[in-house]
Amino acid sequence: MKRLLIALMISLASAGLAFADSPLKVTVAVLKGPTGIGMVRLFDRAPDLGSGVTADFSIVPSPDAMIAKLIKGEADFATLPTDLAAKLYAKKVGYALLAVVGDNVLYLVTDDARAASPKDLAGKEVYLTGQGATPEYALKYLLSKSTIDPTSVTFNYSMQAPEIAQSMIAGRVHYSVLPEPFVTLALRGSKTLRIAFDVHSEWVKAGNPESFPMSCVVVKKDMLERNPAVVSAFARAYADSIAWVKANPTDAGALVEKYDFGMKAPVAAEAIPRCGFVFVPAADAKPSVLGFLTVFFGFSPDTLGKLPDDGFFARF
Repeated sequence: MKRLLIALMISLASAGLAFADSPLKVTVAVLKGPTGIGMVRLFDRAPDLGSGVTADFSIVPSPDAMIAKLIKGEADFATLPTDLAAKLYAKKVGYALLAVVGDNVLYLVTDDARAASPKDLAGKEVYLTGQGATPEYALKYLLSKSTIDPTSVTFNYSMQAPEIAQSMIAGRVHYSVLPEPFVTLALRGSKTLRIAFDVHSEWVKAGNPESFPMSCVVVKKDMLERNPAVVSAFARAYADSIAWVKANPTDAGALVEKYDFGMKAPVAAEAIPRCGFVFVPAADAKPSVLGFLTVFFGFSPDTLGKLPDDGFFARF
C-alpha cells in the first residue's frame, strides 16, 4: 500500500500537480497604509489555501521594517513598493514578484485653481514624501516629458505625508505630490485644495502602458518551488479580496479601521476609489514593471542596482 501511494504521488507530481507541506502555516506581511488595503478582507475571512494550510497575517509599520523582515526571510508573501522589491531582488534576497496590486496612489494636490498638468509646476516649490523614491522620480520624469526642466521646480523633502497634509490645510504648502489616504485627509480639511492631476493618468499620457505599477506582492522563492498550489490559491484569494474592496469601499473601510491599517473607516472608504487597486499576475505585468523600473534606473542606477531578469517574475 505504501509503495502504491508513493507511486501515485510521483505520478501526480509528474502531471504538474503538487502537494503542499502539511500542516503548513504561511506568513503574510502587509505594509501599513494603502499598499496592503486590497488584502484587508483576508484579515477578516481566512483564505482557503488547501487542506492543512493556514495563514498568519501581520501589518508592518514601515518600508524599512519590511526590508528587515524580508532579508531575514520571515514572510512567505509580502506587499511593498515595486521598486523596493526590485532592489531586494538585485541584492539576491530570495523573493519574486507574484503580482502588481497597486496602479497608483499619487496625486498632485494644490490650492492653485489654474494648475492642471506637470508643466504648470515650473517655478513652483513642490513638497514630496521622501527623497529617492517613487514620488520624486515619477514627477521628474513627467516634468521632462512635459518639456519642463526638472531643475526649474524646487523639490522639498523636509516633511512626511501627515505633516504635508496638515500644512496644506493650514495654507503653508501650496503644491504637493501626496499618496492616499493623505490626499483624502487634505481635501476633507480644506475647501480650497483640489487634485490638479494624478500621476497614473500623466504617466499614460507620456506614452507608457496603461499601468503605473507602484506596489506589488512578492512570494518567497522557496514557497513558490515547494508549494505552487498554495501560491496559486493565495493569488486567487488576494485577487478576490481586491475585487471585493473595490466594490465595497464602505465595508472595506470599516475593516481597515478594525485591523489598524492606519486610517479611520470614513477616510479609508473615501480613499479606496483613488488607490488604484489591481491584481495583475507577474507574467502579464512584466512589460509595465520593466518600463516603470527603467525610469527609476535612469534617474538613480546606483539605488536600483540593475533591472531584474526573468527570475524576478514568478510563474504560477
